[in-house]
Amino acid sequence: MLSADALDAAVVRLTARPLGGVAFRLIHARYAVTALSAIGSLRRGGRYNAPGTFEALYLADSPVTALREVEALVQTEAGLLGVKGPPRILLSVEYALSAVADLADPEIHAALGTDADELCAPWRPLNARGR
Repeated sequence: MLSADALDAAVVRLTARPLGGVAFRLIHARYAVTALSAIGSLRRGGRYNAPGTFEALYLADSPVTALREVEALVQTEAGLLGVKGPPRILLSVEYALSAVADLADPEIHAALGTDADELCAPWRPLNARGR
């Protein structure tokens, strides 16, 4: 993993491309009025941002991924299992982005000093340590 300064420099050099489509977001019903706010990620952090560093709006490529990311759906030996929790709202969000780096690309992994295992690892323990 690169230091914060080295990561900033590496990100600037990445090859990015435009991307558009539909993504999904699962939110607690109580946040319906601010459904696309990213303030929660600033306060509590997320998969790719430590608490207090910057806002990140997290979206998923499918409804199932959105459910899994908030642990409302978990994989078991018997298959996917729903987890009881607070009322939630599933949003579909149309987006058009001008510059996106493909984090599935091994060349981008190398440029960022990471790999798929690190990017997909359980993030909550790292986040709790401010990483």
